[in-house]
Amino acid sequence: MENFYSYSLLALIVKKGYLTINQDTIKYINLPDFLVLPASLNIDKYIERIGGSHKSGSFIQNIDEYAQKIA
Repeated sequence: MENFYSYSLLALIVKKGYLTINQDTIKYINLPDFLVLPASLNIDKYIERIGGSHKSGSFIQNIDEYAQKIA
């Protein structure tokens, strides 16, 4: 398999030609309060994320706290 780089996960899946579901993501997707996958997981088993947001162990639910942390 060749190596490709893209900012778009969708573009990589289309280039690959098929989606191989990462079973670890299913645990998160089936949670009742699911909103987004953690940065450490990828929906495709064979596409590796080498950039993007960092894994965070906390959730910010307050807009003022969010603004303070990114400032």
